[in-house]
Formats: sequence, structure tokens, C-alpha cells
Amino acid sequence: MAVVYGSAKGIDLTHKQVISQNTPGIPGAAETNDDYGDGLAAGDLDGDGYADLVVGAPGEGVGLPEGHP
Repeated sequence: MAVVYGSAKGIDLTHKQVISQNTPGIPGAAETNDDYGDGLAAGDLDGDGYADLVVGAPGEGVGLPEGHP
């Protein structure tokens, strides 16, 4: 997924960050059918006045043996 940053002036396509399940700091590792990024939500979760992005992986097998469908 790509996060494009912006300001009151609009988005800045030169200031972006591509994030995947293999990005350092993201728990787990990318696997077939994880569907990382299929679930998204935004809101000010920490009360700092800025939107925070929550990214889901609805196909992630949390607590299941590796390779489990």
C-alpha cells in the first residue's frame, strides 16, 4: 500500500511511503492470501489532531499454523 502525505495545500506525490507486511516494524510476514491492505480505517486514534491509518489483513491466519488456509 502507498501512503501519500499532504498538508492544507493538498497532497504531495513526492512525499510517499510504500508499506507492505514485509516492511520493518510491521508484524508478521507477507503470505499468499493475507490480503494486506484490504481493510482500512482512519481516525485520530491518539488525540493529536492528525488522522491515523489502521491497516488490516483479513486473510492473515493469526494463531494458525503456517500455511493454514
